[in-house]
Order: sequence, then structure tokens, then C-alpha cells
Amino acid sequence: MHYALPTDGFSHALNMVKESVVILNDDGEILWLNKKTETIFDSSSEELKGESFLKLITTSDNHLANNKKSLTAFIADNDFLQFDKPKEILCYQKSGTPFPAKLYLEKTKINDTYFIYATINDLTEKEKIKENMLWSQTHDQLTKLPNRQLLQKKLQDAIIKTEQLQSHIALIFIDLDNFKLVNDTYGHEMGDKLLKIIADILSHATRPHDTVARFGGDEFVILCEQINNQDEVIDIVNDILDALHQPMTLENIEYVATASIGIAFDDAGCKNAQDLLKDADAAMYRAKDLGRDQWIFFKDSMHSDTRQKLSIAMGLHDALASGEFHVVIQPSYHLNPFKIAGGEALIRWIHKGEFISPADFIPLAETNGFIYDIGLWVFQQCCKFMIKWQHRFDSGELEYISVNVSTRQLMDNNLLKDFKAALDCTGVNPTYILLEITETAIMEDAGQDLEILHKLKDMGFKIAIDDFGTGYSSFSQLVNLPLDILKIDRCFIIPLEEKPQSRTLAKAIIDLAHNLGTTVVAEGIEDEFHETFLIENNCDKVQGFKYSKPIPLDEFEKLIL
Repeated sequence: MHYALPTDGFSHALNMVKESVVILNDDGEILWLNKKTETIFDSSSEELKGESFLKLITTSDNHLANNKKSLTAFIADNDFLQFDKPKEILCYQKSGTPFPAKLYLEKTKINDTYFIYATINDLTEKEKIKENMLWSQTHDQLTKLPNRQLLQKKLQDAIIKTEQLQSHIALIFIDLDNFKLVNDTYGHEMGDKLLKIIADILSHATRPHDTVARFGGDEFVILCEQINNQDEVIDIVNDILDALHQPMTLENIEYVATASIGIAFDDAGCKNAQDLLKDADAAMYRAKDLGRDQWIFFKDSMHSDTRQKLSIAMGLHDALASGEFHVVIQPSYHLNPFKIAGGEALIRWIHKGEFISPADFIPLAETNGFIYDIGLWVFQQCCKFMIKWQHRFDSGELEYISVNVSTRQLMDNNLLKDFKAALDCTGVNPTYILLEITETAIMEDAGQDLEILHKLKDMGFKIAIDDFGTGYSSFSQLVNLPLDILKIDRCFIIPLEEKPQSRTLAKAIIDLAHNLGTTVVAEGIEDEFHETFLIENNCDKVQGFKYSKPIPLDEFEKLIL
């Protein structure tokens, strides 16, 4: 039976509301609808009137089909005047395009006739907001790649599939080398542009079904599923490095990226997601320790190395306050005539009765910021014990004591002030102190370092480049540096006898230093061949185990007093 809708003067008011309002007869046919209904269903009033309301929400989805069943029951049973609760449904426009909505139903009786009032809230915008929020929670805003949270979810799912399929997955952990240098030199905006380019490179260098994620900072992780063997992973990683090595242009600056890469390979789901991430991370740090710009597979021994590093890092917190550090000195000598020239102050650490190698704790101190306090402490100690040797310096019998200055120290605004305070406190003449800065340290921020070095030179210090030949400095930079001494790195000295190339390079460095008006000190002298070669090629000074290992202060005093 069909009923005409009574005219109650409410049409204008209902056309003003933001929701879709539809009035149905007790057969579920549409009698009246407001303007909003025409809009969201993309249909005119004439097209919709007389149609079954159920056609607008027809769906094969089980959940929504149940809603349709309950709606049909509600229309048929006049004992129920209100739908039990709002239902989330899918509505369909005339074109067949679905959109999410929430449906409110209420039944009323007018003049013995039942009418059903349907109110429909279009949830399209809310769903878009929800989708955007979900996307933001699982993706990196800068690179648009999956973030750490989504990577971990995908990795967990991949491990389950691996167990079922008895296949392999690989986790590739990538850390960009020297990315901080880009930020410090060109600014964070340039760094962000580089990260976006790297994200695009990685996405194109991997397989279509691999997951490339930004793990944080300059770290990326790639999840590779359905891997047959390790050779397949090696091919992927080599493609990545090849792609990174291609020159890229950043605002007229040509840049070539390199990366340290760690790989964790899982056989048939033997490890959980966190274990694989830890493995890949440990392998990445090993690749970094071995010189960067390379990849390495994880080995179980790497975790013990990581635990040792953590133990050392924790011990550094209290080492200074606990008096665990002490200074030793390795003498350096004139070659012609042979006599003592000075010595290099080196730090040693005894922690809980155990000797900790500087090769183990110095890099960690650089990373966590302790190196400034440690370096300043060594400088202060040198100033204190040099007071007793002042007459040897004044007589010219002893030229200098050298102190290493780290990159972090050069970058610290307090360096000049703290060094001056130590000099003022002890009265030591700075001309007897040789500050050794590695070539690599100078290269990290050549502009700022050059300014600081000139200020240190103006204070009276002597300046040396340590480990020369390992930092790729340019000739123009060498000319501008206020150098007194250039120290040849031991990597050129040790193979002198076996490698003619090393002899050629060592001689070239000696000649270069003399042409620049600087003194040459060769490090790592261990035998007669080294000494003879250096004498024949006019090297000025030497330092190495052939003459003396680093020795305690009292032993060094016996040499000079």
C-alpha cells in the first residue's frame, strides 16, 4: 500500500540541515528527501522518489548485509519505533560510486500511517581524515616512505609468511656516511633535500615488492621478502651502492653519497623482528668501523662487540671523576743528528683493573661528547708537568710536547677560553706545546677549523697535521693552514720495504712538506730500513717503536733531565 506524505510545513527547515534526511513509507519506499540527499547521492529528487531505500545501500559485504537484514526487519515490524543504534553502511551514488555513511532510523505514526525517518551522515571526509591520520602514523612525512612503526609491522608479517613458506627474508640497514657534515656545512634544509633524493634512489634501486623505510635520521631499512639465497641479497645491495655512487646535484653542488650497510639474513623464520633489526644494525656499525662505504653480513660475534662498546661507554661517564685516566708520552727524535726532540702526550685508561685500548674508547668518546672533557684534561695535565721541564725548553734541548685535539674540541666555542685558562694557571709558554689535529678532522669543516687554527697559532701554539695522507686535503687548504709540522701517517711507513709505491708516496710527502716550509715527522718507525729510508730522504724527525713505546712520565723525565 502506498501513502502520500502529509504536508506539515517542515520541508524548508529540513533542507537547511547538514545531514541527508529521507522519509520512507512503511514499505521502505522514498516519499521525500531534502537537498543534502540529492547532493550526496548525486541524484535528483525525481529520480529517488518511489525507489526502495534498500537499493541505495545494497552491498555484498557481510557486515553491511547484516545491517540491511536488520533494516528490512525494522521496516516490516511496526512494534519497533526506533532502530536499536546507528549503523555504519555503504551508500551508492547513481554512478555506482560507494561512500561510507552512518544511518539513523526512527519510525513515527501519523493518522494511523507509519512513516520512517532516515538520517544519513556522509562519512567521506571523516574517513579521509582518518586515512590521513593513519598514513601519518605509519609514514615518514619528509620522504613519504614507511616509518619504523610500519616497517616493524611488515617485518613481523613477513616472518610469519617465511615460516609458512620456508623461504628467506633479508633486512638491509643503511646509514649514510658523513650526512652530519652536509647538515653542518649547508644547513638542514639541504640535508632534507638530500634525504628525499636518497629515498627516491633506494626505492628505484630495489625490487618492486621490497619495503624501503626511513628508520630515523639518516638511517634507512629495506625489507626484502622471498629471497632465495644470500647472493640475491648481495646483488640488491651492490645495486644500491652503485645507485648512491652516481653524482647528484644539490643546488649547484655536486654530491656523491656513500653508505655503511649491514645485512641480516633470516633462515626460515628463526628470529623475531627485534632480533633481526638488532642484527642488521650491529652489522651496519661494523661496516662503519671497517671504513664505511661497504656492506657486511651479520655475525653472532658482533653482538658481543656491541655489548663491550656499551660497557665502555657507560664506564666513560665516571672515568675522569674516578681518576682512571693517566698520561704517557711517546718520545720523538731528530734524525740528523740523532737526539730527542719532544714527545706526544697520549691518554691511557685503566677501568676496574683492566686496560682499555684508546682505539676502543676514543671513538666512543667522540660520539657521545666526552672527548672534549677528556682532551681538555690531557692538555691541563701536560701544562702542569711541563712546568718542571721549562729550563729544558728554554735551552732548546727540548722543542715541544704534542697534544692531540679532536674534531669535537675544534668545534667547541669554549676551546680557546679553556686553553688560555690552563696556560694562565700554570704559566707554561704555549710555543712549547704542539697541537696535533688529524687531517680528517680539518676536512670535516675546513672553513671553521682554519679560523680556529689561526687563533690558536696567534696564541703562540705550534700546529701539526697528524696522520697526513689519510684525509684527502687539497693543496689550496694546505697552503692556508698555519702549519709548523706535518706528520706522515704510519700506513705509508710500515710497508716501505715491501711496496715501492709507499716509498714514492712517502718521499713525495716529505718534499711537499719542505716546499711548504714545514718540518716532517714520520710515525710508525719500527726497523732499520724505515730509518735509513727516512734519513736518505731528509725526513726531519721520527717517532715509533724502534725508539720507544709510549712511556710513563717518570721514565720520560729520565730521558730529558
